[in-house]
Amino acid sequence: METISIGGYTTIHQAVTPEQCTGWMNRMLARRDAWVERLGFHTFGRAWYTEIATGHLPTYHAQAWQANTLVATLPGYTAAMIAAAKALTVPGSPADFSVRARRENLGEYWCDSGLHILGERSQGGGVAHIDLEGLAPYPPVMFDRGAAAFSAVLCVAAPARGGDLLIWPEKRYFADTAENLPVRKADAVRLSCRAGDLLIFDSFLPHMIDAYEVDDEAPWRVTGVIHFLLREEPYPHWEYWF
Repeated sequence: METISIGGYTTIHQAVTPEQCTGWMNRMLARRDAWVERLGFHTFGRAWYTEIATGHLPTYHAQAWQANTLVATLPGYTAAMIAAAKALTVPGSPADFSVRARRENLGEYWCDSGLHILGERSQGGGVAHIDLEGLAPYPPVMFDRGAAAFSAVLCVAAPARGGDLLIWPEKRYFADTAENLPVRKADAVRLSCRAGDLLIFDSFLPHMIDAYEVDDEAPWRVTGVIHFLLREEPYPHWEYWF
């Protein structure tokens, strides 16, 4: 597996099979009653940042166990997301760090991974941002130029057109510089989002979803998401959460 380090990004093509993606999608469609609508799209499971942004943080923590149980109905999904940690390296450190769920570190109130479900109508895309929200339990990390934090996005279903991930790799941004993120699409690197592809990138690099279109044959843009942070206690490991 290709590896990346601080400031890096990569695409692992066909990290999972099309059959796995189709199976997961069918199971999610069969459980539309469990989809959570936030910020104009849905999640399968619960994402910490969407719950914060919409005032539902207590619900996230109260229902984390139920969300993890729901996501576990997708055979092999969570294991595939955790496996993304195998691609992460830190200069001067061993490449085989253990992985450990945030719920093991901070209590049972955290989700392991989950999926974003966009579709039913075309969208103009997102806005450039960095993945800081999940670092809030450790405020100094949001300012630490040496911090190792990564995000992984697994494409489960691609829209009819567009929906790629745009990323600006030239500079890492932090809590004290996040007001000055780049916005010119012409300066971004485009990472195609095709079913089965796993995109991994430094969480401090600005990124956004590009505009996309859906149709009857490809009505969804569905991505699995997991975040990793290198922690030293109780031993060096990648802490993961959603």
